Amino acid sequence: MNVKPVVVGTYNGKVFVITDHRASIASPTVARKSSWGVRHYCLRLRGTNQVLRYVVPDTPGTFPCNRGRCNTCPVVSYDKNLSIVGPNNNRFNVHQHFTCTSANVVYVLVCKRCNILYVGETKRRLADRVTEHLRSIKQNLPGFPVATHFNPPSTCSIRDLMVSAAISCRGSDHDRLAAENRLIMKLGTLSPHGLNVRLELL
Repeated sequence: MNVKPVVVGTYNGKVFVITDHRASIASPTVARKSSWGVRHYCLRLRGTNQVLRYVVPDTPGTFPCNRGRCNTCPVVSYDKNLSIVGPNNNRFNVHQHFTCTSANVVYVLVCKRCNILYVGETKRRLADRVTEHLRSIKQNLPGFPVATHFNPPSTCSIRDLMVSAAISCRGSDHDRLAAENRLIMKLGTLSPHGLNVRLELL
């Protein structure tokens, strides 16, 4: 298939080019800049009602990977709120770019209904770890605080779950666990104020 690059626009003097197999279906044009900000663009395929949203690389926040059958894309928090606020009202600002396929990260699960938080870490892809959380919730596995919170008798459900990556860790497992502990303490997510039951041993 002959794929033609599509010039989307410029940001900070850089020209961003989209290469996508869907571009061969019709000639996309820049329909408008998204209301979310200059670094987001919406493309409309001519002759259709389909709107494709592309995110300029390095935009802070967590974004869907758009892989087929990804269980994490629907629960990604996008970049609607780059500040994660803990029960102690401390705020953590996200400055890095993440997708479902980001690995070696510290992440935060948020309940949209009651705003309770869980801070976790993973060496694997974010999507792999979140899939495990989703499975534990659906199976209501005992001994898992996240699963317990999103099942009866709680009024919160799996539909209230949202995930945001917070910190990219390039060091060792020890460094990642230390970063997780620091974020747990900063946001105050230890039980009963959050869903973390303990700090990780280093």
